[in-house]
Amino acid sequence: GKVVERDAGGKPLRAVGIHTDISGLKLAENALVRVNQKLNVITQLTRQDLTTQIFILNSYCALTKNYAEGQDQIIDAVQKCELAVRSINEIAEFTRDYEDMGAKPPKWQNVKMTFLFGLSHISIGEIQHHIETGDLEIFTDPLFEKACQGLIENSLYHGERVREIRISHETTDTGTVIIFEDDGVGIPKERKEQIFLRGDGGHTPVRGLNFIRDILDITGITIRETGEDGKGARFEIAVPKDRARFNKI
Repeated sequence: GKVVERDAGGKPLRAVGIHTDISGLKLAENALVRVNQKLNVITQLTRQDLTTQIFILNSYCALTKNYAEGQDQIIDAVQKCELAVRSINEIAEFTRDYEDMGAKPPKWQNVKMTFLFGLSHISIGEIQHHIETGDLEIFTDPLFEKACQGLIENSLYHGERVREIRISHETTDTGTVIIFEDDGVGIPKERKEQIFLRGDGGHTPVRGLNFIRDILDITGITIRETGEDGKGARFEIAVPKDRARFNKI
């Protein structure tokens, strides 16, 4: 509002303003929340039923191979069925990941600690890791830990000869760039965008790079691959200024 008239002493006598009734908007928001809750329940039940049927299919495939011992054509057909069942299972897992995306509000997360949490879910053997992000925090979806885990899995899955993973950061005019690097085989120039597509010809892990990109995009954070083929992968995660800060734990 704005005061448009005052008395001789400067006290407000009259003000004007605009009042907007948002009760309809709040009702619509509440309805959307209820619909999403119901959809999540339906998705969970559907995935549970699907998982049960996948288990049954795998069991019958195994039995059929036992009965068809020595019949190469039948065994070959069953193996193709098993590949199809595996793909269905991966799709079910894919929907599980996306079900949680955006379900909770973004929050400030310490980059170093979150990568360490991601590492804790993976067996990396003798691979060395160096996390040089200090007290850097970014404002992002709670699934950021899965994004960190996915980047590490990607290096293990595709790097072939990875012996070292390094995570660092740089400050730019527009914000902060988190740099994820490995010393593996790298990614050819012609595939640098293709790797972010779901499926990617069957070359991505279950939790692929497209999923990581979608998590980061919720709060306007971007990711791209800038490494040299043969010299390892290098992912640059660009965080806007207002979504990055340094905060001592």
